[in-house]
Amino acid sequence: MAETQPVPKINAVEAVDPVLIDKSVEFINNAISKTLYKGNLEIGKYLLEHFYNNDIKLAFSRNPHKPVSFQKLCKRDDLGVHPSTLSRMVKVASQERYFIDSKTNVEELSYSNRLEFTKLPNSKKKLKLVEKCIKEEMSFRKLSEAISKINEKTKGVTPLPPLKLMSNVDKLFEGTQLPALLSTPDKLERLRSTTRTQMKERANTLLEKMNSLTAHCNTLIKTLDQIDEKEEKEKEQKEKEKEELRVKREKEIKEMTEMIHANVKEAEIKEEKEKKEKEKKEEKEKGK
Repeated sequence: MAETQPVPKINAVEAVDPVLIDKSVEFINNAISKTLYKGNLEIGKYLLEHFYNNDIKLAFSRNPHKPVSFQKLCKRDDLGVHPSTLSRMVKVASQERYFIDSKTNVEELSYSNRLEFTKLPNSKKKLKLVEKCIKEEMSFRKLSEAISKINEKTKGVTPLPPLKLMSNVDKLFEGTQLPALLSTPDKLERLRSTTRTQMKERANTLLEKMNSLTAHCNTLIKTLDQIDEKEEKEKEQKEKEKEELRVKREKEIKEMTEMIHANVKEAEIKEEKEKKEKEKKEEKEKGK
């Protein structure tokens, strides 16, 4: 009968390696990003070639009357990708062609950042920001802020104070209601096909903007929470340091007081000793 191998003992408590977990999350996210980026870029290139005839300007154009075939493609019920996502893929693919023509190396640029760059027109200013983004390893949030500032300057818009800006956005949503026409099928059926297509595209654009606004609001809340947490920690640290300083001073005062008492007692003992020696000496002299 073959000998059975001893079963290794498993410790009930396993040490957690946070460094390993962080590296694993980074590896998984990067692998997913590479896979998604490759697939998105392939789809974008295919659409740019077959539906836009590799016309970069047409792909970036906001003209609602884009190739009819592309509009028909977006209407397919069995399409596994949202039409707005397809449009973004086309823009990224056409931007990639511009980068290649400009001899700009964008291998280290993430897909999310490439997508964000489509908000800028193809120009030298965009290429300079691409180089800066790669060199400084800019996060998506930081890049998004930089692009927003560029667009604001281009449009000549003076940024409003944060609370005023949020108040304006809040008023916009508060005063916006969905008219009955936009949700009544029988009325929508009377519209022309081209009008319904334009409405759908604008609705998708609104959704994109709302999703973007939601993402920015979530980022804002997270950032404000982090600031509050940081201030709270700094406040606790100051209170801790203040308490430590108070305890230290009390200890120093106590030690100083004890030292003074010890010195006084030592002086009294010395004085008493000298007094006794003097008296003894005087008695001795009288005896003579």
